[in-house]
Amino acid sequence: MTHSPTSFLWLILTLLVWASPVQAQAEAGPFTAKWKDVRFEDSKFDRGKIIGRIYVPTTQSEIKESPATEIKPSPLIGFMHGWMAKHQYYDSLALHLASWGFVVASIGTQTGQNGNIWDEAKDTQSLMHWVAKQSEDSESWLSGRIAEGDWGASGHSMGGGACIELIKLEPKVQVIAPLQPWLDPTMKWSNAAFKALGKWTGSAWFVAGKLDTVCPSKMVRLGFDQAKSASRKFFTEFDYLGHVGPINGPPSHPKLSSSQKLSLHQQILSRFFRAEILGLEDQYQHLLRPFPHADANVQINSCLVPIIWLEKNMLHVVNTAGGKLEVFGATHSADESGKFVIPIPVNHSGKIQVTAGKFQSRIITLP
Repeated sequence: MTHSPTSFLWLILTLLVWASPVQAQAEAGPFTAKWKDVRFEDSKFDRGKIIGRIYVPTTQSEIKESPATEIKPSPLIGFMHGWMAKHQYYDSLALHLASWGFVVASIGTQTGQNGNIWDEAKDTQSLMHWVAKQSEDSESWLSGRIAEGDWGASGHSMGGGACIELIKLEPKVQVIAPLQPWLDPTMKWSNAAFKALGKWTGSAWFVAGKLDTVCPSKMVRLGFDQAKSASRKFFTEFDYLGHVGPINGPPSHPKLSSSQKLSLHQQILSRFFRAEILGLEDQYQHLLRPFPHADANVQINSCLVPIIWLEKNMLHVVNTAGGKLEVFGATHSADESGKFVIPIPVNHSGKIQVTAGKFQSRIITLP
């Protein structure tokens, strides 16, 4: 990274004073969660000593009278910290994700002034593969915990930028959520990373803060714009959000409290990963409406693969701005935000599917 210590002094002090685990502010999932710190010598990628914290959903209920929730193999999510930050600063995000049935591998390397995007991505790749290997070991505490299928990744600031480097390295990562990412196009790594992002066909959600002077919205927007082949991509800018949004730090504006800004990030991560990795696309009807306490100043949706859901006898579709859609035997156009809403014909029964060019939505079967 090329951040100067002077420009980041206020951020470092903020992290050291304020960053501490807090109970999840958004609605928690059906699982309780626990974490364990790990360290190992990497032999697969020759990364040397790897340090991380692994968060897993557990069967123990917070209410003793409640029945235990069955634990199934869980999707794997990698999380990457910001420059001069530590993985434990993001405990609240990771524990929240684990409560919704994800195993989160949070990297604990690259925490000093020499920490950088490309090494953090490489270390995260190593950590995620180690966790997957442990899941195959019948004697490991992680035995049988990781599901087959795509992986996800998120990160903040430097860690958000490392999401772009990670998809260049690791083909299993097909869903990313960079939170106020550092995406400087003048850096030596950026050409190769942006080129890989331009060809990547996964799904991405970029979060920006209008008050963020470290990773301003125009920087975050670079990633969204470059993801030209993404099957689905979203860009959200919140009016009153500064740079330390994902952390239990002080608010940047009195209209968005510490707990509220943390809740925003928890909701985006848990609902987005559930929608894309678990296939629970109905989550989008919550993600793509105003967030409590913080309406997005800018919300841009671009979905080559259409999103659909039913709500009050209406079919809601999210595609690309002005995109042509075929549904119910006719062609329609999405609005400038990529959205389209149409009543379900009274004589329609059976299945609903939307076609957008060569892409098709999921199929919804009416009762």
